[in-house]
Amino acid sequence: METRIIVAAGLLLGGCAIAAQAQEARPRPNHPAAPAASEPAGTDEPVMLEPVTVVAERAKRQLLDVPATVTVISDKELKSHMVRDIDDLTRYEPGITVSRNSSSTDPFGGNGGFTIRGVGGNRIQMRVDGSRILDGNTDGTRDFVDLPFIKSVEIIRGPASALYGTDAVGGLVAFTTKDPADIIKEGRNWGLEASTNFDSYNKALVNTALGAWRVSPNLEILLGYSVKKASEAKLSRARADGGRYGCPRWVEYGAIDCGTFNPLDELGQNFLAKVVWRPTESLELKLTGEIFDRNRDVDSLYNRGPTTVRTPANPNPPQLPFIHSWTGSQELTRYRIALDGLWKPEYAFADQIRWNITWSPQRREVTSREHRTLANGNQQYQDNVTEFGQRFLQAGLQIDSSFKLGRSDHKLVWGFDGEYGYTDYVRNRTTRVFTPGGVPVSNATVVPYTWNFADSNTKRLDAFVQDEISLLDGKLLITPALRYSWNQITPKPKSDYQPVPGYVLRQREESALTKKLGIIYKLNETYSVYGLYAEGFRMPNAEQLYTGSSSGLPDNNLVPAPELKPERVRSFEAGLRGRYGWGYFSLSAFHADYTNFIQNFVEIPASSGSGVDYTWANRAKVRLTGIEGSAEVQWAENWSSSLSLTYQYGNQKTTRDAPWTPFNGASPFTAVASLRWTRPEQGLEVEMIGTFASKVSRTSTPDIFKPGGYAVFDLLGSWKPTENLTLRAGIFNVADTRYFRWPLPGSYSRTASSSVAFSNPLELQTAAGRTFKLGANITF
Repeated sequence: METRIIVAAGLLLGGCAIAAQAQEARPRPNHPAAPAASEPAGTDEPVMLEPVTVVAERAKRQLLDVPATVTVISDKELKSHMVRDIDDLTRYEPGITVSRNSSSTDPFGGNGGFTIRGVGGNRIQMRVDGSRILDGNTDGTRDFVDLPFIKSVEIIRGPASALYGTDAVGGLVAFTTKDPADIIKEGRNWGLEASTNFDSYNKALVNTALGAWRVSPNLEILLGYSVKKASEAKLSRARADGGRYGCPRWVEYGAIDCGTFNPLDELGQNFLAKVVWRPTESLELKLTGEIFDRNRDVDSLYNRGPTTVRTPANPNPPQLPFIHSWTGSQELTRYRIALDGLWKPEYAFADQIRWNITWSPQRREVTSREHRTLANGNQQYQDNVTEFGQRFLQAGLQIDSSFKLGRSDHKLVWGFDGEYGYTDYVRNRTTRVFTPGGVPVSNATVVPYTWNFADSNTKRLDAFVQDEISLLDGKLLITPALRYSWNQITPKPKSDYQPVPGYVLRQREESALTKKLGIIYKLNETYSVYGLYAEGFRMPNAEQLYTGSSSGLPDNNLVPAPELKPERVRSFEAGLRGRYGWGYFSLSAFHADYTNFIQNFVEIPASSGSGVDYTWANRAKVRLTGIEGSAEVQWAENWSSSLSLTYQYGNQKTTRDAPWTPFNGASPFTAVASLRWTRPEQGLEVEMIGTFASKVSRTSTPDIFKPGGYAVFDLLGSWKPTENLTLRAGIFNVADTRYFRWPLPGSYSRTASSSVAFSNPLELQTAAGRTFKLGANITF
């Protein structure tokens, strides 16, 4: 299978190369590096416009002029690929994945967070219009973004702390929402956009409406509303019998099998409002209000039946206690109010000055009710509430300057970022017990002893500077950057916080100077080489520093880690690029050294002297090396192809003296190739996309499950019968292939105990089988 995948990918790559050579062999005019949008259409061959980034350098740059690997996903691509959520967002981005929550501790079956170049979780900074998205905690999602109002997504691969501060040690995902100018067509004072999209994967129906008005030459308004209704996902290629794990669930009592998600109803609503005011030609003020609200109601059926898991040694355990029902609700909310300013003064030291202030409270709330019969026949009803929230007040100032110094040209970006954040955690449980005849036995509301989370506040104050230096008439670009970050986190435990004996909560304060140096040398008008050195810094968060729990026993306790060191990374990257009027390519290699890498739930000797406890701990080192490539060729008037690929190799040391072992986050060879045909005069576009991955061959221990290789094909098409209407359809995983995407969240062993097979089946990590999407978009 692996050989066929590599051969198929090689043939596609070879096809792109042959097409490129054929284009070079034909006489053609000299194309500019970035052709203007107004260039006449009557040229001899197609011209491809180069993507533009505004996040990677905190300034507008052509993508191939940035000494880093950056992905820009435009609004057009989001629509043409019918992107459903953040998991869909990375479907065609090798080396970037989004985890799926499928364990019993999170029965809502949602997305987790991004993994970039092998590292994920809170090591990836996520932003919406510059506003931070809350941290993930144990079994908690970071999926706090729906995509109907997003006009572009930029993904920086590798550390971005020099420009964006703590948490961006593995990369940055930046979402940018639409402005009134994106909806109002040229020559009009208003614009409307409406869309509807259906996805068979989870029966999702998303309806969106956006309106924008130019009230006066200086004032524009945008209003948007989107609603999504969905059910649980269907994994048509997951095995009901649990596959290699088996399925010990009590299906005969109404439990679901091991290849099925819990029944679920989802309702998501999004609101976006913007007011853009330009009181003068040099000043723009933008006021933004955003509401994200997603509710999921689940009927958890995986554990229906006796609470004792049957095993081969005990196939008929006692029937009591017995769980009759478990229902839950998860509500995710993110609110944002932001004021952004852009001023272009007539000062020698500043071309433009940007500032922003944002207030964004975000919350994840889970409520549940369980009914069970106890061993003595009494009826127990238990209500649980778990809440995790963060409130961010952020402010920033950025000054852009350009000047000449001798024979060099400079583009200077410098400024300040400040942030105050408050993290709070709420957990309580109400238990009511009745006799079989309904007589009350007990009624108590307590904080479960199994988890103690100290609230905290966080203060951050950063200063940054970057200078893009152009030498040799623009052939050589040198871009150094520095950022000083000061971070303080202070525990604020509530009265019900139960400290773990021997561990004292204390304030932590850390500072760091992170550096970046990028170099681009243009060999000629077509080819360039680049190099990048970048550092990253991440402060431990409140959960890792201050969380503890008690098992009620001398061991098996979770203890805080107040002495954790910040994670740091040094990354090196180099590459070769080529740009043509009809396409481009980029090929690069990277190496990253992570120190003080924080691992969750590390075994340590129990304080009682017997058994083990668990905590968070710094790994000695993680090393990741890889290659990445991308290319796009428009080789005929109606035909174009693209290719992107990655391969990663990682090792880790769990302690200073431990041997090097494979790092599970590294991605095997993965490639995505597409073939696109368009007929603009008829409003038609068809695209075939293939994803190819080799098998996983290296894991930290031999008993970890290693998925095989796969090849998956998608077919997408659109038709624009009128100027205002676009219809879209797509078939995904056309051949209904069974496969697993790597890396998987956590570590799944080749075999599992009955309790693991019961609560966390491997089958729920299979990728979706054949699904289809339909959509329509109307603009006025």
